[in-house]
Amino acid sequence: MANVAEIDNAIWGLRASEVYVPLPFPDRVVIVASQVPTEASGAISCNFALMSGDDVLYSNDSGKSTVEIQGQSSKLASKANLKIKVKNAAKNKVSIRFGTWDESTSITFKGYGDIPAFTSAFDRSMVREAISLELWRTIRRAHPAPYNRIGPWYAWSNKTLSLLTDAQFSCDCRAVSIYFQQAGDTTPQFHGVFMIRSDNTNGTYLIDDGNPKHYLLQPQHGPADLWTNDTYLSTAYWEYSSPDTPDTKAPARLINWIKSVMAGNASWGEYSQYINLQSWIDYKVFCEATGSFDSITNNLMLVSYTASETQGIWSICAYDLDETYGSMSGYIAGCPPEKAGWVTDQDEVWKSFSEYFSGEIAARFADLRSSGVLSVEKLTDILTFYASRFRPADVIRDQQLYGTNQISNYPYILNWYGQRLAWLEQQWAHSDALHPTF
Repeated sequence: MANVAEIDNAIWGLRASEVYVPLPFPDRVVIVASQVPTEASGAISCNFALMSGDDVLYSNDSGKSTVEIQGQSSKLASKANLKIKVKNAAKNKVSIRFGTWDESTSITFKGYGDIPAFTSAFDRSMVREAISLELWRTIRRAHPAPYNRIGPWYAWSNKTLSLLTDAQFSCDCRAVSIYFQQAGDTTPQFHGVFMIRSDNTNGTYLIDDGNPKHYLLQPQHGPADLWTNDTYLSTAYWEYSSPDTPDTKAPARLINWIKSVMAGNASWGEYSQYINLQSWIDYKVFCEATGSFDSITNNLMLVSYTASETQGIWSICAYDLDETYGSMSGYIAGCPPEKAGWVTDQDEVWKSFSEYFSGEIAARFADLRSSGVLSVEKLTDILTFYASRFRPADVIRDQQLYGTNQISNYPYILNWYGQRLAWLEQQWAHSDALHPTF
């Protein structure tokens, strides 16, 4: 029989060499580092532990992991996002998989702090993004089979991908409380409540970056003519996740068709050669229902599994949704639901799309309302799922450290959503005749 020392040595040997760790979701994270990272500090070496209650789910004391500030705008916030890059003692990257999420070698924690230079009421409730992403998935799954799988059948048939049954086609979130223990601390110090957000991996979308026809890209604060100017496809306005060596001529086929439509030389009626109309209509309805004004030339994912210079069908997926339900630039106390207007009309392409397919869009909205997918009751269920993972006392401590605002409570969100749905019902009560689409 092996003695205790032999067992300990065997366990430590595995821990030192592990490169894949499947875990349940934690609710507390303890980070041991010389300091809390700042923009100036860059990445800080750290050890860390993931806990559920008093149980340690995973600990990494290799000394090779790092913690740093994550995101672009977040670095200016009073409570910045954090990212841990996980490595073992041999300096190899370690892939962590939470629940059914895709595995990732980093862990992202979103803080949703105020940015002093911005005239906005930011989401100090910390649930807007989580509930919006789940609502997006619920809308996309509210189609008859097989269209309820979000991705097309030929994406699901790729057996080399890691998430054959669980791909979500969007990020997901879970609440955690983070503690830092720095030099001189005798115990870990509470740093705040955060959301672990799943990384935007290719596997999340059943994308194989080794396949030259698999395209996954997102716009980054694009200009007004983003959807009609193919020269932007080779600039920082578009960020490519796949394929390994993207050819801008593939997405340019879509952009140039849209440009022709806007110039009157082509028609939205040719959609079947270019876009998955269901996803584009669902995206329109979703953005209007949630008031997601920052999701038209920014914060969306453009996806194709068949893209080339001569063919390809493109879908849209939702991404990065904390500015929803009244959280809107320029409104320090929140934007009233009726005052938000048509959030997609800020973009001429989306305005044209909405006018041409007005009948289909109104019909889809009516179907989602009658089925209960778009309802205060459904959003309440979704919100309850995500909010129930917060430690209430820690939320209070977080607000004491970082403040809050009048739009960052659950009644505000649900009331705003109810009023928004009522406003949309009035707008879509009388729509044009349907085009022969689906």
